[in-house]
Amino acid sequence: MFFDSCFNRLSYICLLFDVETFKSTKMDKETFKQNAKNGIDEIFDAIDRVQERANIVGEEARVKFNERLIELKAKKEEVQAKYNELDSTSEEKWEEVKAAFSSAFDSFKEGFKKITSLIK
Repeated sequence: MFFDSCFNRLSYICLLFDVETFKSTKMDKETFKQNAKNGIDEIFDAIDRVQERANIVGEEARVKFNERLIELKAKKEEVQAKYNELDSTSEEKWEEVKAAFSSAFDSFKEGFKKITSLIK
């Protein structure tokens, strides 16, 4: 239940970063950046919560859980790096950087889904 709630929140946030949605709605740069920041805050919170719940994983799943946690943290760092690029990008590169952020966020979402599957 706990992880379902976290995953549903992350799924909603990931919808905000769907490249096709942005192309159709033409979200302005500042709104995108604010939504991105909110998403990053959710990512950090989700990883902290996953780590807190690690003790409920059985012994046989613990190794796989730890491997996926390392992968998830790497994806978190990738999302943070792409977010940092949002601030410094020029208008000419905006769409490209925005798409890269969205892709990194989707990758995190998939990693989160994999790690929570070990705990459900």
